[in-house]
Amino acid sequence: MIRAAFGPATKGETDYAHDLVGHLTSDILLLADRAFDSNELLADIAAQGISSWCALPASGARRSWRCCPTAPT
Repeated sequence: MIRAAFGPATKGETDYAHDLVGHLTSDILLLADRAFDSNELLADIAAQGISSWCALPASGARRSWRCCPTAPT
């Protein structure tokens, strides 16, 4: 773990995730669950140079990590 963010529930989880994006470096493998798939967040992550990412699919789908060798765009 590189950083953590928390605070009042009135601020959403993806808002906290946006606060942490600036701490990502290009040598990180990013693991995220299905709640962190907003286009804006993924674009911000890609802008940090993340070259590998994995995401857990939505419930009801086969429960295995979906991984991509390049950042989502």
